[in-house]
Amino acid sequence: MDKKQAALVSTLLTITLVTFVLSSCSIPTGGGPGTITLFLGGGSGGYSVMELPPTDAVLGSLRHEIEFSGPGSKKVEAYGQTSITVQLIPGTWQVTVKSYHGDVLYAEGSQTIDVKAGQNNPEQIYVYMKTGVFVTPSAVTLSPGDVYDFQAKLIKLPGAAVAWNLTGAASTTTTIDGTGKLTVDTAETSATLTVTASSGSYNSTATVTVLVPPPPPPTVIDTLDAVTDITAPVHDADTTNAAISAATGYSAGSFAWTSGLTSGKYVYGTSAVATITLTATAGYTFTGTAINPAAIQAKFSAGSPTAAITGTPGTTLVFTLTYTVAQAIGAPTGTVSITVTGGSVQTGRTLNANTGSLGGTGTITYQWKRGGTNISDATASTYRMVADDEGSTITVEVKRSGYSGSVTSTPTVAVTGWNIGDTGPAGGKIFYNTGTGDWKYLEAAPEDIPGTFAWANGPAYSSGVPGTGTAIGTGKANTALILGVDPAAMAAAACNSLTTGGYTDWFLPSKDELAAMIAESATIGLTTVDCRYWSSSEYGNIYMAWLHSFISGDPGPATKTVDTNCYVRAVRSF
Repeated sequence: MDKKQAALVSTLLTITLVTFVLSSCSIPTGGGPGTITLFLGGGSGGYSVMELPPTDAVLGSLRHEIEFSGPGSKKVEAYGQTSITVQLIPGTWQVTVKSYHGDVLYAEGSQTIDVKAGQNNPEQIYVYMKTGVFVTPSAVTLSPGDVYDFQAKLIKLPGAAVAWNLTGAASTTTTIDGTGKLTVDTAETSATLTVTASSGSYNSTATVTVLVPPPPPPTVIDTLDAVTDITAPVHDADTTNAAISAATGYSAGSFAWTSGLTSGKYVYGTSAVATITLTATAGYTFTGTAINPAAIQAKFSAGSPTAAITGTPGTTLVFTLTYTVAQAIGAPTGTVSITVTGGSVQTGRTLNANTGSLGGTGTITYQWKRGGTNISDATASTYRMVADDEGSTITVEVKRSGYSGSVTSTPTVAVTGWNIGDTGPAGGKIFYNTGTGDWKYLEAAPEDIPGTFAWANGPAYSSGVPGTGTAIGTGKANTALILGVDPAAMAAAACNSLTTGGYTDWFLPSKDELAAMIAESATIGLTTVDCRYWSSSEYGNIYMAWLHSFISGDPGPATKTVDTNCYVRAVRSF
């Protein structure tokens, strides 16, 4: 079918085109207007095949949208006109025409034309009618209870039947009949409906916005706070389900433990699951999860719910509550005993809690006690005795998760101290026993560290170590100061890295600590022939440190880099 066969010969609209320059373009000279003829319709003598025939009255009511795109862009509208004059820049243009009857697209067409300056170039644009069914209006806003008549316009479908359909309604009494009459139920809750008109394979839709009022605020009946009584099971052998008495809005409910039991007991630290069933009495409807976990917690002797209660609104609610059991009755079976590492119950030795016979499988925690009183920060499975323990007995209290009680060991004998010359916890000799504060005793290592040592030849020599002391009780801090300046300082590093007798807390003694050790040299077993021992105390200048010489028999300064016959004996305090 060619264009003339496809187009209905009809009343023509004449569009006169003349040249027009946009922006900075110059106007060509010698130009004249051109004309373009717009035909509406489709096919010679084809008027009888349309529901809306292109009569003069119909054509006179059409609204034409004419859009030009090419060297520029332009859009014009014509309302029932037979001609229109448009100014265009010379060049090739794409002309698109859409003709509307009301809000229905009645016909449309598109064609390329050439506009030349100074010439009169008639063009014909063929506009083709659409085929199908079209709902008017395409959108409408209604309220519940409204009735509305939709219209169906048929183009090129003379006498065709129209079927109407409605989707999206929440109410079964929101309907549309065979004529397009929509009835919105007063109880409609859907905010958007879709109306569809169909004829054969053609269809068209319209959107209906329903102004649904918001639902009234829910009526929340009494929470569990208003329930007058819950007989809660105890956390022991009682596995009886508890009853919930009736309260306003409730019929009798039930409270049932469904898990979390081991051998008939609620196990401490485990999650017990309770199921609560409530039924609304006549005249009430549950609108939410109206149970307060705190109210349940108050009904139990210990513990608290650890998860929010969830449920389903309606006339019957079943809630599941996860509840962590906070306490179980009784203590674990078995005993706990104490052993000592390395000898007798003396300051500086380590006590061990033995729980091999303790019943149960939960986590074990410890608390060491001095004379029955908790010792601060003593909560490990081992405990090293200190000077404050002397004269007191030591016990350990053990708890296991899953039990409310505890098991306590038999007390040790009273803790004793040390005398000078005793073999200490690390196997060396005690040479001082009147310290104060967090230590009381000084123990020398069992033997010299093998080899001879310079005090330092790095930064601790070239820059010195400010702040070292000479008094008893400063050696440990001196060693830390030296290694902070020079980690490779020989004498201090050798002591700090020593491990002997199961202990690693050795340090280079201060000047006075070294003197106290020299005083007990025979007991300790120091080398006393042609040798010198370094202290951790710096002398009056940065290049020298204190040592004790068995060559001269006196303490004195020496250059830090000297290592000839210079020995090191580490000490520890406790």
